[in-house]
Amino acid sequence: MKADKRMGLALVAVVMLLAGCGGAPAGAVRSETVVAPQTVIVRETVVVPVPQTVIVPQTVVVTATPLPTSTRRATSGRQWSAGDVIGAFVAYHLIDGVGVRALTKDDYGLAPYVGSGLRFRLPALCADCGGRVFTFESAADRDAVRAYYEGMGRQSAALFSWVFVRDNVLVQINGDLPEAQARQFEAVLQGL
Repeated sequence: MKADKRMGLALVAVVMLLAGCGGAPAGAVRSETVVAPQTVIVRETVVVPVPQTVIVPQTVVVTATPLPTSTRRATSGRQWSAGDVIGAFVAYHLIDGVGVRALTKDDYGLAPYVGSGLRFRLPALCADCGGRVFTFESAADRDAVRAYYEGMGRQSAALFSWVFVRDNVLVQINGDLPEAQARQFEAVLQGL
């Protein structure tokens, strides 16, 4: 009887020890910014030495959280489509997706006519205000368009526009959009 009682107490102690390994008390809420969590369930068997060996099955949940944007490499080499980016903007309610259309040569204005993409509208700014999502086959083409838009903003505040880059994508948005809102577009792009 004493052996059974000791065995039961040892088992309870092992279970409590394993339950305490989670870091936070049960039911505790931990807030953290996660870009794109990936969860993997790993099953393992833990052998605990006690007067008699008890095998306790345990499920361990391992969550891999990507590094914050500031510590990531400049490019991941991923080839995004303009549709991927527009879809993310719609999913995060930055745009409604109404009026999205393919870029034409008229949409380029004086910008280098390279790459392809989609135009979106921001009707809250003005009837024709919005932005462009360009995709490029080469970094040189992307950088040429980036230099054009950033150079225009340096020449005159009236020509300023928001420019965000990730891998093969360049997003250009009307400069009248308030910075806080523009940074939301940047965060979604970087979070792809």
